[in-house]
Amino acid sequence: MIFCLICILIFTISMIYDIVNDQPVINYSYIKEDFPVPDIRFYSENIFALSCYFVNSEFQNFSLLDGRVDGSCNKYITVPLEKVGSYYNGYFSIPFENGYKLVRSNDTKYGNRGEQKITFLFNFLDVNVDLNTSSSFFVQISDSEIVDLEMNISPIFLQSITKANNYTILVGQSTDIYLSRRIRKFIIPNWKAIMGFQPDYIIKPYPTSRKTVTQQLTHGRLTVISDISVSLEFDIATIETEQRSHTILSSLGLIGGVWSLAICVYKLLFGDDAIRPFGLIQKHGYFYERTQKKLSKFLSTLPLIQLLDSSKNIDDDDESRVDQLEKQINDLELFLRDYVVDAQQLDKTYINNERDKDR
Repeated sequence: MIFCLICILIFTISMIYDIVNDQPVINYSYIKEDFPVPDIRFYSENIFALSCYFVNSEFQNFSLLDGRVDGSCNKYITVPLEKVGSYYNGYFSIPFENGYKLVRSNDTKYGNRGEQKITFLFNFLDVNVDLNTSSSFFVQISDSEIVDLEMNISPIFLQSITKANNYTILVGQSTDIYLSRRIRKFIIPNWKAIMGFQPDYIIKPYPTSRKTVTQQLTHGRLTVISDISVSLEFDIATIETEQRSHTILSSLGLIGGVWSLAICVYKLLFGDDAIRPFGLIQKHGYFYERTQKKLSKFLSTLPLIQLLDSSKNIDDDDESRVDQLEKQINDLELFLRDYVVDAQQLDKTYINNERDKDR
């Protein structure tokens, strides 16, 4: 039995180690939803001008270069005025609360406003920029939904999102960027998560994207140098939910299973131990005294089983000795019926056997 206990102890220590050092796994699920119009940063070492146009179900047939301003989204652009660090920065941002969505071109349902595409027109203002060389600027895309407790998210994860959605655009290119959305649910490390209850999550939406170059533009210096169209590729969002592999409750279940297996193996090899009808409650405090009083009241010959004392001459009083043994047998039967043996089941078995004999 000691060997079994040592094995259980080693297994328990290994489970505790796994709980402390648990690395959550990711479960994937999918929902159909439109993409909130993202925040987009444009930055370059040279100052530039930026404008944009919406393309939606109400306004589709317009020329990007004919000077028309119908569908303009310039009010959501912050133009670069001065260099910050090494770059001039321009921003496109629509407040998330406005409910603007990117929808697929074949979608007929809209929220507050459904944009099938957003097209940006980019032009360098610095006359010293040589447009015949491989001049470039950069585009960075991020989700517009504000996330609480984002400071608790792994910086490595946030950096990977930024790098994956950062593109270098050469001047003179017409570029399409296609977006889809993922929603990552990070477990907040607290007692509920460790125990195995439903954990609390930090929910971080983020975009995934890909870039394609559709054509090379050939325009003069005072016209558009590059255009970038941003649209939705999939309207199916991927939900990435963290889940702990090891919790206290799941570990207790495993330990209980191993303990039961060890007991079965022990009994198979060495047989069963003596029956112990009383548990910890009956052995301590108030319940101990109550149990003792109950046994003393109904069992008059405690202890039930006594070893013969060879120093006494049992022939002196054979009749009293027989009476004493009879009482012990009766009390032992009563004790077995009350605490050890399911007497009702035995009675039913006996009655059934007698009926079979009478047939």
